[in-house]
Amino acid sequence: MPTERPNWLRLIYVLAGHLCVAIGVIAIVVPLLPTTPFLLLAVASYARGSDRFHDWLLHRSWFASHISSVRERRGVSIELKIATVVISLIGWVGSFFFLVPKGWGQIATSVITLSIIISVLRQPTRRG
Repeated sequence: MPTERPNWLRLIYVLAGHLCVAIGVIAIVVPLLPTTPFLLLAVASYARGSDRFHDWLLHRSWFASHISSVRERRGVSIELKIATVVISLIGWVGSFFFLVPKGWGQIATSVITLSIIISVLRQPTRRG
């Protein structure tokens, strides 16, 4: 329970949760930055720091259904899989041709993008 911890420690957990949610939101639009780990870290931080924020993130936020699907291992929706693959490929094209140095930078970007796509496609697909 969050009330068993000192107030200063609860504040640190809440601030860490806020930071993780912010990074998770940024990760939605930044290619190659995963959203889910930051949201799960936020859930864990809020669980230790604030019942109110923990409840909000799990039940009332935009991410509630995604977090519960991951936590309960129900799988990822086909729409989310398609969106992830498309956004990853768009980010890869932009990075590959315009942002990273030729050679090892392009190889690294390609390997990371391919790893993300394989990881997402290997997740079970949620039905319904």
